[in-house]
Amino acid sequence: MNKPRYIIRGLIDGCLSVLGVIIGGYNPDFSIIISAGISGAMANGFSNMLAALSAEEAARYKYLRELEESMLTDLSNTAQEKKVKKVIKKSALYDGCSTVIGGVIPIIPFFIFQDWKALALAIGITIVIFLGLGYYNARISKKKVMIYILKMLLFAVLTAVSSFAIRHIF
Repeated sequence: MNKPRYIIRGLIDGCLSVLGVIIGGYNPDFSIIISAGISGAMANGFSNMLAALSAEEAARYKYLRELEESMLTDLSNTAQEKKVKKVIKKSALYDGCSTVIGGVIPIIPFFIFQDWKALALAIGITIVIFLGLGYYNARISKKKVMIYILKMLLFAVLTAVSSFAIRHIF
């Protein structure tokens, strides 16, 4: 199992989706932003947990069935199947929990500030997280750091800009 993959996926998904909720729903009544953001993070976390659980289960059991066919044996209730089940559960847990954590991070400034500073800090924190994830991704994949950082930054900025645009349209 590749834990960093699920953690990175979850953090990205949680941060960007909740940042969109925060910007789109920006309101002087910050309790609305906080409750919508936390609810969105939880819903997104459960969604990602189910998606990871379903996708991993299908992929891992497909591999297990192919292994059974090549070995001409049933691997039900074996150590191999138990390992597959464990990986499936851990993958879903890492993905779902990371999504919730990633979604809660942009909400934190709204507990501290009661004006536009909270929104600015939420955007800033998300950008810093994405810069860090871009650097981390480049380092583990041994690719060009600036390309990964710029790609992550581009998606964070696109999310913020499109969310502001949608907010002003409606």
